[in-house]
Amino acid sequence: MRGMALESNGLISVYVGSALVGQGVETVMTQISADALGVGMDSIRILSRMTIYLHEGFGASHSRSTVMGGSAICPGAEDLKKAIRKAAACD
Repeated sequence: MRGMALESNGLISVYVGSALVGQGVETVMTQISADALGVGMDSIRILSRMTIYLHEGFGASHSRSTVMGGSAICPGAEDLKKAIRKAAACD
């Protein structure tokens, strides 16, 4: 898993290693995720400081969260879309 999961309630959980300390990480990660997946922002649930699910996290440091975390969302979104397509093809 690259930090994303389609939940049984239809929401997409996005696990980020950054701490939310008022710099807008939750909003920007939601926007990036929604755009990468082609869904509305209301379909995204951001879960921060989730290093139990990620290899590493770096806290919050000015725009680093957006650059590093936001860049990781795109390949994660592609992996999730492939997994959804594969599961749909089996049914």
